[in-house]
Amino acid sequence: METRRMLPRIAEHLTEKYGKLFSPEKIADVVNYSFATLDAQSKVKTHLFTTTEHFADQRLHALAISHGLIQGDKPRVLFVCPSNTGRSQIAAALMGRRTEGAVGTRSGGVNPGGHLHHRAVEVLQERGIDLSGMFPKPLDTDVHDAAEYVVAMGCLDQIEQRPDTTYIEWDIPLLAEKSVEEVREIVDLIERHVDEFTKELSTSARHAAA
Repeated sequence: METRRMLPRIAEHLTEKYGKLFSPEKIADVVNYSFATLDAQSKVKTHLFTTTEHFADQRLHALAISHGLIQGDKPRVLFVCPSNTGRSQIAAALMGRRTEGAVGTRSGGVNPGGHLHHRAVEVLQERGIDLSGMFPKPLDTDVHDAAEYVVAMGCLDQIEQRPDTTYIEWDIPLLAEKSVEEVREIVDLIERHVDEFTKELSTSARHAAA
């Protein structure tokens, strides 16, 4: 009963934001698909409706960009790892902070897990980044289509590549069974990659504007 009540509310809320771009039926379809996807993979259902709205919002925004309905005004980077429970979430969070929102960052997993890696949450919390509202997401087609850059960690061969997208692979160790100190070292490594990649994006933007 709660599902029947909440999903139309989410669709109505997103229609206020995207109603000029998509029909109410299309928005409802995206919401229903997002809920079904997350419900099937999530081990914790506590915030399922909140995460459904967040995921549906991301998908609608990406769909609008990939269909040319809105113009993306900043570079769009999609970070991908097998489960989207650790490395790709960390990279997206670090780049978001590093660029202060000047780069559009998303993350996804080719086979998303049920919840974030607890040490990833712990170590980023130490650095002032709150991942408590984040959740593992699948490698969504619409988000993939909208990305200009896809950064893969341990799964590049599992990603169907688009001709107009730049694909990059980072060699980042798995977080599984690592101590908190080892996870801190992995986060340091990801941060170095993020810093270098951010500089490359900035250089590319300057050349494009010249």
